[in-house]
Amino acid sequence: MADMDEHRLTIPLGELGKIRTSGDTPANSSAGGPDEQEEPTEGSAGDTAIAPPQHSAGVALPQRSSGSLAGLASGVSAKKSSQRPFAALVREYHGLSLDPFQSEAIMYLNQQTSTLVCAPTGTGKTLIADYLVDTALKVNQRINYTGPVKALVNQKYREFARHFGAHRVGILTGDVSSNSGAPLLLMTTEVLRNMLLYTDDIAASPWATPPGEPLALTASPLPAAQSPIPPSGMPQSPIPPSGMPHSPAAPSTAQSPAAPGTAQSCVTPSGMPQSSATPPGTPQPPATPSGTARSPAIPSPGPSVLAGVSWVIFDEIHYLDHPERGTVWEEAILLLPPGVHLLGLSATIANAAQLAAWITQATGEPCALVQSHKRSVPLVHRFFNERSGVQDASGLLASFTHWAYPDRDDLELKGRTLDWQELGSRLAALALGGRFNRSLRTRTTHLQLVQYAQDELLFPTLYFVFSRRSCEQYASQLARHHDYLRRAQKETVRITVEQTLKQLGLVAAQIPDLPKLMQLWQRGIAYHHAGLLPAVKRIVESLLERRVLRVLYATETFAVGVNMPVRAVCFDTLEKHAGAHLRPLTRQEYLQMAGRAGRRGIDRVGMVISRIEFHDLQRWLATNRWPELPIAIDWEKVQAEPIVSHLHLSYNFVLNLTWQRGVAQAEEVLRRSLRAYQGEDKNTSQSQKQAASRLSSAHQGEDKNTSQSRPTLVLEENPSPLLVEYHQRLATLTQLEYIEPIASTPGATVRPYCGFRLLPRGQICRRLYVHELLVTELLYEGVPQRLTPAQLAGLAGAIVGDEALETGVRWPLPTRPPAWWKEAAAVADRLRRRWERAGYSDKEHGRELRLSMAAAEPLEEWAAGISLGELLERHPLEPGDLVTVCRQAIDLLRQMSQALPTDGQLQQNVRAAVAGLDRDVVQARL
Repeated sequence: MADMDEHRLTIPLGELGKIRTSGDTPANSSAGGPDEQEEPTEGSAGDTAIAPPQHSAGVALPQRSSGSLAGLASGVSAKKSSQRPFAALVREYHGLSLDPFQSEAIMYLNQQTSTLVCAPTGTGKTLIADYLVDTALKVNQRINYTGPVKALVNQKYREFARHFGAHRVGILTGDVSSNSGAPLLLMTTEVLRNMLLYTDDIAASPWATPPGEPLALTASPLPAAQSPIPPSGMPQSPIPPSGMPHSPAAPSTAQSPAAPGTAQSCVTPSGMPQSSATPPGTPQPPATPSGTARSPAIPSPGPSVLAGVSWVIFDEIHYLDHPERGTVWEEAILLLPPGVHLLGLSATIANAAQLAAWITQATGEPCALVQSHKRSVPLVHRFFNERSGVQDASGLLASFTHWAYPDRDDLELKGRTLDWQELGSRLAALALGGRFNRSLRTRTTHLQLVQYAQDELLFPTLYFVFSRRSCEQYASQLARHHDYLRRAQKETVRITVEQTLKQLGLVAAQIPDLPKLMQLWQRGIAYHHAGLLPAVKRIVESLLERRVLRVLYATETFAVGVNMPVRAVCFDTLEKHAGAHLRPLTRQEYLQMAGRAGRRGIDRVGMVISRIEFHDLQRWLATNRWPELPIAIDWEKVQAEPIVSHLHLSYNFVLNLTWQRGVAQAEEVLRRSLRAYQGEDKNTSQSQKQAASRLSSAHQGEDKNTSQSRPTLVLEENPSPLLVEYHQRLATLTQLEYIEPIASTPGATVRPYCGFRLLPRGQICRRLYVHELLVTELLYEGVPQRLTPAQLAGLAGAIVGDEALETGVRWPLPTRPPAWWKEAAAVADRLRRRWERAGYSDKEHGRELRLSMAAAEPLEEWAAGISLGELLERHPLEPGDLVTVCRQAIDLLRQMSQALPTDGQLQQNVRAAVAGLDRDVVQARL
């Protein structure tokens, strides 16, 4: 095993005494089958046996079931297993020689051990996932694959469908829902989280409490006289169907406090009220299940889709560190059912051992860590300036010194009296008080850098530009000077475009500016950004796969997920906008994009070249942060920044988690979060202590309406900020009349662990994942039910518009607001006032209650049937942005439909609005 020393793996197991392990009964497998595992013996001539790694305290890794992937029965109670030797290493897969880290990861997968694999981009992590999928399907196991973006999930779906057969592969991205009962199901991580979070059938849930073992909701348990869970898992007494008011002035029966001694119940889906506009007896067909990658609607309650799943693959698991979306990844891992194993794939990160240790704690299953820092195609990092040419960091600094400080002998690198790091430090000290000779201001252009790439045979080149408009301008400028394709290659472009459009069910007339794009493509030049239609991005990716593109200008979105390696990667700058300011790229951002360089089996090295202007370098040096500057970093050795938790408790998450598990278990889930594990919650501020004290007081005492004592809430003496935030959310939901604490009335009929009754607003809110409070209020007051389908589409666009356009793109405001604007704004204002009267000043106010007037009019017109060309003439929009907002609006509309499944008028309006939006280029296609 000497060849594997640099890939030694770490098994952080935490407190193993508290960890469950799978049953110890080995699964039977036929001789020579794919799951048969050889027990290596000491001193054998074959693969060297690996002793189980030891915990730092001397505790051996507990072995799971046998090496067979069939050894797991999902949901079965875990038992302690006896220790077993590891299986022999797999050295080859499908004729490919495996790298050491791939063999080690596969060994752990064959041992039924959750595994975190951290390796540089382009080193073959996905092959490990392919092996797991292949082996699991051979033994009839179910497996889920999740990715951060729909483009990656769609790409993997096409690959898996070709390899394993479309009948064995399903997909749920929100945009597309197909074959959800397949043994291999691909989805975005948001879809998985939502399925895990929402289920009506609690008894069928993997977390159901066995009869006779009620879960205590509060610190003071409810009376034992209360009835157990009914067989269906739902309470017996739904609220009356007529209980939904359209105005706060007419409270429903279900909202009114129960009289002393009367039975109380939690609201069920069948108990949801209908709109007053719904004729009696109107049939209620279900809405089409779907959603978007951000907050997708789910096709059915979780257990039906997740039943029997043995493994979940989290591709790009370092998305845990995403400021906005990281919370979704953390929640999905926390909510995984017992017995489901995890395979996490990530680029190299600084705190991989900590992440694996947290996964062990969060899931209750040992998690092996396999790391490799060696790329199969090494990267060479260089910098380019018109005066210096292409240089390493030392050469760049020497050239800069020559032009900026020609008379400073103490800055000479000659004679090796200074190394480049010391030179950089001295230059930084000078720059703090010095002036730069502006007559020496350089003007290094992208054309010069691309010419260098051509001269050095570095095509295809991926050129990253952090501006959509610059991507397009650069491509046009290059095309005016160069044509890189021969006649046969131009014909390949034409055929590829025709075939791709045919596969997508589109015609050329539906693609704006297609003739101009064709002129670029037939010169071997293209651009790729989020403002393009999905069909155009698909064509560009197909052309790159066919190796007829020579230069591709792209924004950083191209670096996520889509597997399109090239020979060289160029950076137009190493800064990007953060609001009104510029900031250097993070190590994670740089490495993610740079990792695309170098094609395995084709290139010896991958070239990464960054365009550096001397005046920008001077400005960076003047920041007094020399060690953090991009040119000061040894990119061949550095790792990305440590992953930090971004867990944020949405009201939907708090509501569903509490409804499923009760307060006590919800608190336990949060204590197992990465945020808590990383110690963020150890130091509670005085203000948080005061908030906890107020919360504790608010949950106790007399209920003024019923004269009954509320269930006692006892917070910890020094509660963590996360638990304080959780109880603040519960208190807000109580004050807003989404939930109601259950009074301890003898004889009440409730779930033993349902310490809060769901009121009608709360029942609506459970199925909403976007602006849930605002949308709940709109539905509760009947606003969507009273709109035309086109107006409803516009309202949905106004709700999701700002968040859908994350890139900072802003649409122009219309000359006049929509007809429904005043009514919708009034609902938001009433919610804000109720929120403030309750005394909860939430920092999410602005975002939660914001409506985007700019997005309303285009979506309303599109849903009414206007053509894409006419719409773009009226509104200066990027067609890809229109598609993005339409897909988000469609998802929200479907969430509305699922939130009120018995409201006939809403169902009718949603169907018509979705049909108006989901057409032409907006319609999602695989």
